[in-house]
Amino acid sequence: AHGDKLSSRCEYALYDASVQLERAVNAMSFLATECEKDIHSYCASVAPGQGRILDCLKQRSRQLTDRCSSALTDVGAK
Repeated sequence: AHGDKLSSRCEYALYDASVQLERAVNAMSFLATECEKDIHSYCASVAPGQGRILDCLKQRSRQLTDRCSSALTDVGAK
């Protein structure tokens, strides 16, 4: 409702935040796809949220498939 009153600095901050959020969502989606089997095998009993599934995967890093391990590295989670 007040978008026309935002400073250019504020507009940029909102744009930057939206870009970062989009990257994070894409990274989570990529990990969920690449690590689906590992999540079901090792983390099925872990409640989602607050990074618990990612923590579960990290704790089992030596047991993960190459695909999942590579994905963790690719998104900077490893």
